[in-house]
Amino acid sequence: MLESIVQSEHFFTGHSNARLTFVFGIVFGMTTMTVAGLLFFVYALSGGQLKHYDVAPFDVSKSILAEPITDLPAADNDSIAVPNEQQVFGAVTDYAVTLVQYVDYECRFCKKFFPEVSQFVSDHSATVRLIVKQYPLVQIHPQAKQAAVAATCAGQQNKLLEYSKQLFSQQEVLGTDVYTSLASDIGLDVSTFAVCQADAATLAAIEADTVEALRLGIRSQPNLIIWHNDNTKQLIDGYVGVEYLTSVLAEYL
Repeated sequence: MLESIVQSEHFFTGHSNARLTFVFGIVFGMTTMTVAGLLFFVYALSGGQLKHYDVAPFDVSKSILAEPITDLPAADNDSIAVPNEQQVFGAVTDYAVTLVQYVDYECRFCKKFFPEVSQFVSDHSATVRLIVKQYPLVQIHPQAKQAAVAATCAGQQNKLLEYSKQLFSQQEVLGTDVYTSLASDIGLDVSTFAVCQADAATLAAIEADTVEALRLGIRSQPNLIIWHNDNTKQLIDGYVGVEYLTSVLAEYL
């Protein structure tokens, strides 16, 4: 009688391993729910569309981006505005091909892609021209527009490329103090830099770059336009390595 009462009052001790099984079940269930919750949080944080903002689809079997390059259709509105001299690097004249990059200084993959593209152009400066323009994704990057303003003002003093690289190196702490500090560090006239930042024309130039990027069909970061001398254009949508870029542009190198 006593034994039956004890069993009824302590149901989970009726078997030597029952309590352990029960505890294990609870731990396993909580772990599964936690992992599932974290995966959903990451997916939601990216808006469920990571490829539209940071990186193109990845082909695991080939270890390359899936179809990262597409031909842009010819259209009446597909022109690229003639850049000012502060935006041009590499081959200024007699270039075989032009690369145009629309930059966002808060884009994680731009931080890797931009220095690689600029180094590629430096290595092939006899034949490849680079044009740097601005395309801040303001909907998801709160500092992108002001960083673009700062970079444009650095360009006004012929330091766009150097300043852009510094911005990417400070990507995690972008802000007003950083913009001024970097301007001073690379030898800009800080007073002139500040005047440029407050000038409405600076923001208008960035908005013109953004409108141009959208008109060309660019919707993501990072990106790279290959502008051939016959005026045909191709878009690389997402990050690609230097090896891929070299293979695509081999005829010009």
